[in-house]
Amino acid sequence: MKSIQTKLTITVLLIFFLALSFLGGINYWKAREIITESITKDIKSQTTDCANSLGDWLEVRKTELSIISMTPAIRSGNPESILPLISNVAKEKNIYSIIGYIFPDGKVINTLGTSVNLKEREYFKKAMQGETFIADPFPSKTSGHLNIVVAVPVKVNGIVTGVLYGAIDVEGLTEKVLNIKVGQSGYGYVVQSDGLVIFHADQGIAMNFNALQNNNVPGELKAATERMVKGETGMVRYLDEGTNKMMTYAPIPGVNWSLGLKNSKHLSIKLLQ
Repeated sequence: MKSIQTKLTITVLLIFFLALSFLGGINYWKAREIITESITKDIKSQTTDCANSLGDWLEVRKTELSIISMTPAIRSGNPESILPLISNVAKEKNIYSIIGYIFPDGKVINTLGTSVNLKEREYFKKAMQGETFIADPFPSKTSGHLNIVVAVPVKVNGIVTGVLYGAIDVEGLTEKVLNIKVGQSGYGYVVQSDGLVIFHADQGIAMNFNALQNNNVPGELKAATERMVKGETGMVRYLDEGTNKMMTYAPIPGVNWSLGLKNSKHLSIKLLQ
């Protein structure tokens, strides 16, 4: 009788412990799922906030030039009135490496005194159509730093009579991107509308790497880059050289650029280990 009771007790205890283990496993995976969802939501929110912050920096530049474009000197279209004004602005705001005025035929007067014709530039065409436009970065021939051009239409009685533009060294904007941190090893980077990486901590990648044109890029990352250049917001997980990685992305307002935040290890897994 005792033998039967002992076996029964052992059986009940085994079932009890198995049930506890099963419930414990369910609770673990449920907790893991909740933490993962919470962290993913936080990173997505961080990505959007950072993208908006970069957009705000660019919007300030647009506003500055738009205000200048409405001054009587600029609206006059008179080089003798325009040049002293933009020269003073360039001295007061050293963020601009060049400030210039483009006439409807593409001819230019600027703070460097160079004689060029910019009628074929996209930013000139966009501004002449009444659009405030920011061109993609390009290396400056003088400083070697990346520059962008902000172009705003000059209007008189609602008619576009010229274009005011400013070339800006984006070192400050680059620093804002590089200062973005995700966990201990994550970082931010920016791609332009064709997929080219324009801001990145690795100088060998910035202005040199395009995931859409690289056959060695994981398929998930290439697909995510395609969504980035379309201005979408989202997240992707992928395996790169044996390492689990996660990236969230969001469009930067005011330009055809997208911010990506990468982390080399899934944060929720790291927290649960």
